Amino acid sequence: MNRSLSVDILKIVLACLVVGIHSGFLEDFSALACYLTAGGLFRIAVPIFFVINGFYFFSVPQDRIATWFKRVLLLYLFWTLFYIGYWFRMETVNLFEIARVIKTLLVGHEHLWYLPAMIGAAAILLCVRKLSTPLLLAIALFLFAIGLSIQYLGNYHVFSGSWIDKALNVLWFYRNFLFFAFPFFAIGYLLRRTEIYKKINLSSLVVLVLLALLLLLLEVYCDFKLQPAPEGFDIFLFLILVCPLIFVLALKFEIKGDSKTLALYSTGIYFIHPLFISLITARVDLGGTLLTFVVIGLSSAASWLLIKINSRVKFIL
Repeated sequence: MNRSLSVDILKIVLACLVVGIHSGFLEDFSALACYLTAGGLFRIAVPIFFVINGFYFFSVPQDRIATWFKRVLLLYLFWTLFYIGYWFRMETVNLFEIARVIKTLLVGHEHLWYLPAMIGAAAILLCVRKLSTPLLLAIALFLFAIGLSIQYLGNYHVFSGSWIDKALNVLWFYRNFLFFAFPFFAIGYLLRRTEIYKKINLSSLVVLVLLALLLLLLEVYCDFKLQPAPEGFDIFLFLILVCPLIFVLALKFEIKGDSKTLALYSTGIYFIHPLFISLITARVDLGGTLLTFVVIGLSSAASWLLIKINSRVKFIL
């Protein structure tokens, strides 16, 4: 199979950015620097992953779609069980705890939310994929706008002190399959359907990427300065522009190959890194920056072992 190794390299970079988000990259140097990077720029990682997923979902044959869903579901079940000690409490059994466990299984524990969100996004896309490109794009942008509005209204506490404010600040209310995953998944799908990315020359694309990144950083900086107390964002306005452009830029480099190893390393780093963060922070305070690099190193080493295991069991990466 002829793979795009440039996209696989991008995926490794994105996985490392996720580590930086969860480790608090630069928080030990400057609150602003941390917010601009881990709290802002690094937030391109997960949306780009969704764009990539949607792009390649287009090529899944009709008779293999059920297999695709089964594979993602098995991946989710494995890692949910792997982290069961972090989200399941044996000592407490009541209706509230049962509801919490059900919610965790449906939404996903911590970073595992990505998989049920991708399943939900793909399921929606299957229902609407025959729509025209302009209409499908309009739906994606509309849903993104809803998620963005919820995030901003919540973070700026426009309805401060009310139940509305509390609802708007519930993480899964906006960071979910509908308002977050689907818009980027659908854009990736449409990029493959229309092949519009082939019509953009490399020099123009580089300029667009740099401009979009600048706009994103400006948005992040304004949020840092304007919020009464800076809160984290998952959805920024300019992500909808930056993320597809960066993915297209990776496609333009056209580094081809047959090995899936790089892609498996990115998956391994993404799924295993919270384990190392929790083990290290429970024993020593390295500071967010050093912690980021240490966890990337340990996660990369662990991914080598996971790849070896995956060659036999086939459902952990």
